[in-house]
This record gives sequence, structure tokens and C-alpha cells, in this order.
Amino acid sequence: MRHIKRAQFSPGKDHAMQEKKSTYKGNTDAHRAGNARYLAEKVEDIKLRVPKGQKDYYKTAASAAGQSLNQFAISAMDEKISREHLMKRK
Repeated sequence: MRHIKRAQFSPGKDHAMQEKKSTYKGNTDAHRAGNARYLAEKVEDIKLRVPKGQKDYYKTAASAAGQSLNQFAISAMDEKISREHLMKRK
């Protein structure tokens, strides 16, 4: 078996590149405007209120199911509507 020598670290321009700080300053105005447009055109909000302490209970259950809390709530509502034949989905 052949031994391969690893390159040794030598401070220099490579080292300077590693310490370069990011210039990222957050979302741009255009990005924020695009997000706002998407939210206004594509989704609606539903606010749920639950007893104190229940939020973590639901979040843990959603995580165990491999879903976000939002996905979990929507699938639970859809399942109940379907199971009880309350209405057909659009």
C-alpha cells in the first residue's frame, strides 16, 4: 500500500482567505418584496390558539411524524374531513 503525504498547512494567502468575513447583510429589499408578494398571492393564514404547554406537545408530535407543525396541522384537518365525509377537497 502506498502512503500519500498530506499537504502541510502554511499560513499565507490561503490562511487569509479562511478568515475572510461574509458580506451578507440579510434579505435585500427585492427579496423581502418578493416574499411579501408570494405570501399575499399564494397562501392564507389561520391562527390557532392552544392551552399553555400544548404547543410543544404538538410540535413534538409533528417532528416525530417528520413534518413541520404547519404540515402536521393541515394533514390532521384534512384527515378528519375525509374520515368524517364532511366535504370534498377543492
